[in-house]
This record gives sequence, structure tokens and C-alpha cells, in this order.
Amino acid sequence: MEDWVKNWVEEKRAQGEKCIEIKQNGKGYYVYRSTTFWDKNSKKRRKKSSYIGVLDREKGLVPGKKEIDILHHVSVSEYGNCLLLDWALQDLVGPLEDSFGELWQTIYALVQARTMGYTPLKNVRREWTRLYNLRNLEPDLSPIQLGRLLQFIGENRRAQERVFETIAGKGELVYDLSTVFTRSENISIAEKGYNKDHLYIPQVNIALFCSLDTDMPTRVRVLPGSVRDAKSLYTSLEEDCPGDCTLVLDRGFSSQESVRYLSEKGLKYVLPAKRNNPLYKEKTIVDGHFFYHKRLVKTAKKNVDRFFVYVFEDQDLLLEETKTLYVRLDKGLDRERFEEGIGKAGRILIMSNVDTVPEQLYRMYKSRDRIEKLFDTYKTVLDADKLYLQDTMSVHGHVFIGFLCLYAYTKLELLLKKHGLDDKYTAMDMLKEYSKVYLLQHEKGNIRTEITKTIETLDQKTKLNLFPKT
Repeated sequence: MEDWVKNWVEEKRAQGEKCIEIKQNGKGYYVYRSTTFWDKNSKKRRKKSSYIGVLDREKGLVPGKKEIDILHHVSVSEYGNCLLLDWALQDLVGPLEDSFGELWQTIYALVQARTMGYTPLKNVRREWTRLYNLRNLEPDLSPIQLGRLLQFIGENRRAQERVFETIAGKGELVYDLSTVFTRSENISIAEKGYNKDHLYIPQVNIALFCSLDTDMPTRVRVLPGSVRDAKSLYTSLEEDCPGDCTLVLDRGFSSQESVRYLSEKGLKYVLPAKRNNPLYKEKTIVDGHFFYHKRLVKTAKKNVDRFFVYVFEDQDLLLEETKTLYVRLDKGLDRERFEEGIGKAGRILIMSNVDTVPEQLYRMYKSRDRIEKLFDTYKTVLDADKLYLQDTMSVHGHVFIGFLCLYAYTKLELLLKKHGLDDKYTAMDMLKEYSKVYLLQHEKGNIRTEITKTIETLDQKTKLNLFPKT
């Protein structure tokens, strides 16, 4: 806004004029009188603006005609997807306000904009203006302010923890690590290390917890890029794991140190053994069985030292791996390695201090697929701005915002899954479909555009009832 416009507004206010608001459209400035009123339907205060005229640098205020008011004072916003996102984020509103005070409004707006897709900080304000402001928020979405917000969030670990504590699940927790790459020299925790693709580059590790009771992500941590999985486990558990949980881990954590540490802390764990573990050489008779997704799995369970060893032999996998080994033998595989492979074919060994039936433990182990899918979604959100973050605290804040986006996205995914719609739609499909519903706003009233047949079907089958028939 130019200085002469600001001076005109200050002069009018000094003369006693109230509720003056200037809106810029291109190079033109338009004057409105903005007040608020109580909306009985939504039970909240809403904004109402009346068009007064055009502000000219030489002539001052040029009064507008009533017809021009109706034509010009119409705003169009994406409405359906905002209702959907607000439903997905409603559990976080209270915790965010309690933890971050008035900044919760900017956090909420940033999460809404980013959940819709790849949105760097410089584009957040533009994305937000397209969305209907359902909660009448007043966020500051300038790129500079958003950069400061990420720093502030990153510095306030306790505020983050209060949010995590309100959504923390009980029972089994899945834990995993992934990496985010960065080239910034000012990020102290970005250290060179090998990722899963065996690339030795600067990176930051992300540790994610997911509840098996709710299938929802429950907390996230940022760790230095060079730490090994087992070492990160020790660090994370000191702060993040409740004592009554059962950790379901992957082979990267499998070691005598991990088992000893978990036992000493009194934590329950489900830990698959690495393929080179000596336990694979021990002969075990698998005399139990169950079916998992129509696959026959034979089982055995034995007590070893301070934990149980669960042996699972997937008969379909056994056949596939045996055939592969014979093909490799014909192509020159060493006989000793062949025999070793045959002894492990189709088998999965899991170490655990949980005393339960093998089928239950196997299902807990297979639940790890869930967190791998969550990470795929999470890293898409984290891609925004990752190359431009300039300090460690900003990285922590960026990861926290990404976690909130993941929470909303996951809630929509589970909604679709609950009602048997996940084979037809993804959460992003649902958001894009609902974004086709717009709200036209002017002082005469609001008009909602038509509801498509697809949205009507989704709304009914998911029982959200966001667009009830009247």
C-alpha cells in the first residue's frame, strides 16, 4: 500500500471516521466500511463490508454507485475443502492455542495451505487467500513472518510436546527413521551419513512414532544426520516413549545392545532379527500355523535368555525364495551359501519380551507397513522449503508443521478406509474433489455453488454431513 493511501486513512481516522478499510485490486484502491455482526447460524462473529468508493490520488474519495457495489464486492473462495480440512484439524485447534497462544492462527493457516499440496513459504499467503476463512482468523502469512514462526516453533520444544501429549496413543507404537537432504551450511544437525540408497551426503534424520491402536502419527523428532538407528533409538526413547507402550521396530535396530537397553528400561518391544543373526542357525520345529491374508504361515515360539524368539515360516515366500536359490545355484552360486540360504528361506525371526500368541505378534510386526506409507506422505510435505531452511531451529519448526499436515492427511485416509472407500479415493483426491465447492460472498448474502454427485456420495458414505440437505 502506497504512503499517500496510508496518509489518507490516518487523516480520516483523525477526523473520527471509523471502520475504514482499503482493498487493493491491481493498481486501484477501493474504500469499504467494515463492521462485524453476530451470525446466528454459525454462532460466531462475522465480518460485513460495504463498498463506499474508489480512492484517487488527486480527487480523493470518489463515491461508488450501488450497482457497482454489488458487482465489485463479491469474493469467491474454495469452500468444500476448507470444511473438510477443518474437520480433519479440529482435534489440534485446542492444543495449538493452549501451546502457542495467538500464533495458533498462523500455524493453522500454514497447515491448511500446505496440506493442500506443495506450498513453499513464499506462496502460502496466495494459497490461503483462495481458501474460505472458516474460523475468521487473522494470520500473518508474510514469508518473513513465517520464517520467524518456524524458528520460534523449533525453539519451543515444550510447546510441541504439549501438542504431542494430547494426541498420544496408548499401547503399541511403531517407530522408524527416514532422512531429509539439505545443502545449508548453517544447519548444525545436518551431518554427512549414508542413507538407504548408500549415498554419503548432508542429511537430517526424522524419527516418527505411530500408534497401532489408532493408526495415527503421534509425535516426531529431528535427529542429527549421522546417527545410527540404534543410537537414535536410545535418544528418542528417553524423551518420547511412554512406559506402557510396545515398540514395533525394524531390523535396523536389531542388536544385543538394543535388546539389553530395552530390557533395562522395562520397555516392551517387537524386534525382527537380522538375517545374519546366529538364531537363524538354530533348528526349530514349526508346528503351529495361521493364515495371514490367505497365506499359510507356520509358527514356533521359544524362550531364549530374557526374551522370546518367534519363528514364522511363510509358505508362499518359502517356495519363492527356494526357487530363486536353485536358479542362482545353477548359475554358479557357492554350495555353502546355497545351503545357508535354504535354511533361512521363508523364515522371519522376531525377538520380543511380549508373551503372546504368535499370530498376534506377527500382525503387530506387519503393521510396520503403515509407518512406511506415512513416511512417503510425510516426505512429500517436507520437500517444501527444505533447500531454503537456513538454521537448525527452522528445521525443527518445519518438521513440526509437516507433522500437523500428516496428521490431517492421515485422518482423512482413515476416514476413507473406515467406510471402504480407500480403494477408490486417496485423501488428496477427496480434498481436490471438495475444492470444487465454492462460496460467493457479498453483502446481500452468501451463495454456495452446486454439490457434485461425487461429493454428495462421499459426504453420505463417510457420514461427515458437511453438506446436509435442507
